[in-house]
Amino acid sequence: PITYASLIQNGGFDTPDIGGRFLTYTTAPSELIWTITGSGGFGVDLINSEWQGVSGVVNPDGIDQSVDIDYASTLSQSFGTIAGQEYTLRFAYSHNFNASQSTGYVDVIGSTNLLSATLTHDIPNTQSNMEWLYYENVFVADSSTTTLTFTGEFSNTVLGFAVDDVSVNPVPVPAAIWLFASGLLGLLGVARRKKA
Repeated sequence: PITYASLIQNGGFDTPDIGGRFLTYTTAPSELIWTITGSGGFGVDLINSEWQGVSGVVNPDGIDQSVDIDYASTLSQSFGTIAGQEYTLRFAYSHNFNASQSTGYVDVIGSTNLLSATLTHDIPNTQSNMEWLYYENVFVADSSTTTLTFTGEFSNTVLGFAVDDVSVNPVPVPAAIWLFASGLLGLLGVARRKKA
C-alpha cells in the first residue's frame, strides 16, 4: 500500500517540548504551528505530564504530549490541498479526566464547509488511562487551501476536549483504477490505428 506523510504538521503536539503538567496558551507559539484563539484567559492547554497522549511520538522527557481545548477556544491549522481530491481526516479524542465528559466541534473548511462533526467523549477515564477514541472521515477538497478547526464546547469550562494524533492524508487511487485506465487508453489507441 502507498503511504503518505500527513499534511498536518505537529499533529502529535510534541513541540514545543514543555515541562511540568501543562501550559495554557491563548495564542500559539510559532513552534506549535497551530493557531489558537482563546478568550477570558482560557485557551488550549498543551498537556505534558498531566496524562499520556496517544500519538506514539515522545519528547526528550519521554512524554507523549497532547492538547486540551478549553471552552469557546479554537485550535486550527491550514494546509495545501488539490480541489477534487479526497482526503482522510483522523485524530484521537478524549476528555479531561477531571470531568465526566466533554464535547468538541470539528470543522474542515475550504471554499465551503467540507466536513462538520460534534463529538462527545463520556467514557469514564483516569489520568493513567484516557480511553482515547479515534475519529476518521473522508472529505473532498474544493480549493487549494483547507483549514481544520477544533472548538471546545462552552459547557466544558477549563476541563476541555482532549485531542492528539491528528493527520490528514490524500486517499490513494486504487491500483485497479490505474490498470483499468491504462487498458482503456490502450484500446483507444488500437481503435485509432484500425481506423487509419
